Amino acid sequence: PPSTLSPPSPPPSPPPPSPPSPAVSLGSAGRFALLATAAIIGSPTSVLTGDVGSIAAVTAFSLLVVDPSLVFSTSPQISGQVFAANNAASSLVMVAAALADSNAARLEVLSRPHDFIWAPGPAGSVPSSTAYIGASEFTAGVHRFAGYVNMATSITLRGSYDSIFVFQIENYLHLAAGAKINLVADDTGRGAPQARNIVWAIGHYLTTGAGCFAEGTFLVGSYVTLGAASVVNGHIITQAAANLDAAIHIPPPGFDLTATFTLAASPGNFDILQFEAELATLIEGEYVAYTRLLDSRR
Repeated sequence: PPSTLSPPSPPPSPPPPSPPSPAVSLGSAGRFALLATAAIIGSPTSVLTGDVGSIAAVTAFSLLVVDPSLVFSTSPQISGQVFAANNAASSLVMVAAALADSNAARLEVLSRPHDFIWAPGPAGSVPSSTAYIGASEFTAGVHRFAGYVNMATSITLRGSYDSIFVFQIENYLHLAAGAKINLVADDTGRGAPQARNIVWAIGHYLTTGAGCFAEGTFLVGSYVTLGAASVVNGHIITQAAANLDAAIHIPPPGFDLTATFTLAASPGNFDILQFEAELATLIEGEYVAYTRLLDSRR
């Protein structure tokens, strides 16, 4: 008689890989390119594209005019709207809620389980709790630093278009003059990492030297100081003050509700040709838009 035995069952499928750490949710803070609890100060030559919020004064931009509605202010230097202490009470309530959302996001990111932990170094460094990460290469995941982080030279983030990079820094992050965060495609053929998928949760302050290029959303527990001729491609959100040295904000490609600050030196010291060449190299496909905005610096 024919066999009544069932064919052997196929081997069980392996469990799906663990999903990457989710991108941070900024809540109501996501509408802001620059958001600060304390004063936003800087040079009157700054140019910014995007909304700005502070529950204190905004003095980085000249010719700041309160709209007749009193809800927001405008400036020739800012293409978006400014919500600050001289606006309606409802605006301050909105900014305060956004700051609360952003701080909750920062604390949530800092609490995530880490995939990599980075020790201080090099040996004998001062302070001894500082991690010097210049020339380092990072893959996707959650990277934890227990103390200070000094980016003495450029670093590389290697991954694909959907790779998520999370950096947990308990103390401060400093980018030395000329340091750059380079986004490099891996071998999957799915493009290079995107600034919107990079999150820096910083316990205390963020500072940069001159001529830096940084990528990602920066959630900062204390103050922010950005050096001359530097670029930040992403959100800047701080629970303290923000000091911008002649910022030009350029909206980055494919990165909604974010900011790029190009911090230009005084016109007499500003090498426009060198700067345009660097932008052309760093930001493919958007060079024409960038040079149009940079024309105002000539």
